[in-house]
Amino acid sequence: MAYDQGMNDSRAPQDIVQAQQQVTLVESDGIPLPALAAWSRAALTLFAATLFATAAMAETTPPATRTFTVQALVPVDAAGQGGTPSFSGELAPEARQLLTARIAGLEFEPATHDGRPVPSDLSLAVRLKVLNVEGRWRFEADHIAAAPVVTQQARYPGAALEQGLGAAIMLRVTVAARTGPERVTAIVLGADYLGQAVGKLQREAFTRAALASVNGCCSLFERIDGQPLAFEVNVPVIFIVDRDRSKFDAAAFSARWQTDAPALPRGLVRARIKPAP
Repeated sequence: MAYDQGMNDSRAPQDIVQAQQQVTLVESDGIPLPALAAWSRAALTLFAATLFATAAMAETTPPATRTFTVQALVPVDAAGQGGTPSFSGELAPEARQLLTARIAGLEFEPATHDGRPVPSDLSLAVRLKVLNVEGRWRFEADHIAAAPVVTQQARYPGAALEQGLGAAIMLRVTVAARTGPERVTAIVLGADYLGQAVGKLQREAFTRAALASVNGCCSLFERIDGQPLAFEVNVPVIFIVDRDRSKFDAAAFSARWQTDAPALPRGLVRARIKPAP
């Protein structure tokens, strides 16, 4: 599904999709990362587009394509009927119209509380492509999935990419059932590195990029039966160049950090999208 906008639109992609939520960045022992302190304060005003920027992002000519992941919150009643979604950040009217239409075409199974169907607000990750074709903006929404934590594609650190270095960073994202600047916390559980010269500076660059990918992840509140949800989820962020993919087992890396802790309070089950027939 796609939507075309009028000719010669001068807006940059970061004016079409803007991220608003910040996470608190901490190490695995809960101490704020000193090297990231100034960066995390600046992250309050990061556009979602920044996560896809290159060193040449300041160029006036917009790229042909940018891809963003937008968080949508859709109310699902006890009968499984979806309502009008809300979106994180600010969307251009054309993009909002497209995503609303895509979500309206979904079918849901309702959330349950102790086995009883109940209303809920379900978080969705919606992949939005913004294309500039000869001065004409075109929007495409090609993937929608239920996701309590909505991440952006991590920006590969430029120096590490040039040196052929790779990394796998496991983050734990904790979302509290309250408002406030510390509602969302991301901690680094561990990391693996690929390459002979992954020094301190490269490791810090990989860490910053991984944490940036979850900035804006959970700005909308999920609820089940009127209850705001608090939860934790592990999020792997992988930086591997194509030629090295065969050298790294992403599934095994993720499996090392699996936990038996319940994803939700006892008795609560999220709504879900019904598979397409």
